[in-house]
Amino acid sequence: SGEAGAADEARAALVRLERHYLNHPVRGGWYDQFDRDGKSLIDTIPASSFYHVLCAVTEAEQVLE
Repeated sequence: SGEAGAADEARAALVRLERHYLNHPVRGGWYDQFDRDGKSLIDTIPASSFYHVLCAVTEAEQVLE
């Protein structure tokens, strides 16, 4: 926040988050780990990852206000 280009960086990070992690066939789900081809490496959706997803969105939101 307050840095030149911060809003653009936040928007780009949210796009990557959506594209790579949150674009999941289970509504409200996310990919925790995936290989270079985009295939999920695990069959579960760890609840502990939600903390990091929420924090990323919250931080970006502060910059975009």
